[in-house]
Amino acid sequence: MPANGERLTVARTADPLPFVSWQYHAAFLAENWVPRETPHVSIISPTRNGKTYLLCKGILPILAPDDRCLILDAKGDDKALNALSDYQLVRKIPPLWQRKLQARGDNPRPQHYRVVIESREQVAALIAQCVTEKDWTIVIDEARFVCDPQTTRQNGLGLAGVIDDVWVRCGGKGVCMVALTQAPRFMPASFYDQASHVYIGAARDRRTLKRLAEIGGDTD
Repeated sequence: MPANGERLTVARTADPLPFVSWQYHAAFLAENWVPRETPHVSIISPTRNGKTYLLCKGILPILAPDDRCLILDAKGDDKALNALSDYQLVRKIPPLWQRKLQARGDNPRPQHYRVVIESREQVAALIAQCVTEKDWTIVIDEARFVCDPQTTRQNGLGLAGVIDDVWVRCGGKGVCMVALTQAPRFMPASFYDQASHVYIGAARDRRTLKRLAEIGGDTD
């Protein structure tokens, strides 16, 4: 029991959770996750526990070559993201005419881009462009950093309202949000209730476990 006397109830089932092979789940996901129709995906796991690996090896390969995808990279030095050879490292999405030229010829380049986050204005403009053009998958490598306010105590981008709008209103425009975080207790409610698929990794922090229990309805 915590030192402050707070009690945390964790759900228990009579049977252990079933094991499902990744091959089985990948086939299920490829059939049931259509970014333009059943869009958003949320991934929760502590740092160094495989969030980005799941993204790069399990989620992104399902996208079709003609699906447009933008990765908003909060770190810039992640080996898994740097190894994505199909994703062009840019500071902004190229203009449409340039992308159309790249799509022609015998070896067309997919509209897959990775942007290392530099500023609030940059991220807001990129998201606005994706929403305006429609039919984009937006990946946020660390959603808490993008959503947290800009204060003396928190060094976020303060874009929770913008991100929440994508979760709530833009799925019908074919805009899919794939959001990763290691701190689910700080995320807006839409991170959970607007996602068609949620992946939850091992969590040891009691505050995180409490937040997940609240979301699942298992509270005193």
